[in-house]
Amino acid sequence: MQLKKIDLAFWSHGLHDWGWWDSPPYGKRYYDTMVKQWITMRTQVPTPVVWVSMNNNCLELIQNSLMGSKKFVQGAMVEEANWYVHKRLREEKLPYWDAASVLRSPQRCNVSGDGVHVKMFVDIVRANILFNKLCDENFNWIGGIDKFIEPYNSL
Repeated sequence: MQLKKIDLAFWSHGLHDWGWWDSPPYGKRYYDTMVKQWITMRTQVPTPVVWVSMNNNCLELIQNSLMGSKKFVQGAMVEEANWYVHKRLREEKLPYWDAASVLRSPQRCNVSGDGVHVKMFVDIVRANILFNKLCDENFNWIGGIDKFIEPYNSL
């Protein structure tokens, strides 16, 4: 049996392992502990892998945080980590999808049920944005890893 070739995959990792990067500088620690694992792994698999940013948080809605008493730091950690990784991966010309870009306004609290995860319609919109970038007007696949490497193509 031969497996079907996969054009590309997406990887996001971070908040569930917050203990590895829960002290300043959050961005650098996140990059050194989480993202470097991906950088190493991506060279060992046959499928191109794109790093995906974490959801920006809405502190007003966070009730049950993975971080317990540190929940008020969580939003700052995620934003700093996303910013740092965005900058570093662009500089290193590594594939990156800024899925959090649609959540940078104060309205992000309106699209989150718990302050961390987005409501389903947001993921549907993000999927539509992604597929509009990776498919032509006739829904034929035109995408590839190059759509996620500098010069940065905003999705």
